[in-house]
Amino acid sequence: MSSDSVQAIIGIVILLFVLAIILAPVIALWIYIILQNSKRKRIRERILASRGDIIVGCTIVTRCPSLQSGYCPAPAAQNR
Repeated sequence: MSSDSVQAIIGIVILLFVLAIILAPVIALWIYIILQNSKRKRIRERILASRGDIIVGCTIVTRCPSLQSGYCPAPAAQNR
């Protein structure tokens, strides 16, 4: 091995190390966001399943093609 190839290998290793340091927080944040969203969805489903009779007008909507946000509007308030 010549010194040029050794320097090239060392440069590649250093570059990979720097990229790992830069991308680690971004990947960790993505993982955190995904886990928190799934946890929030499970909690919401559990609460609606156990207290659905108390919570009036709340439904779990998976898709509403007429709206860009994906959520259907809540029904009008009912007179009690």
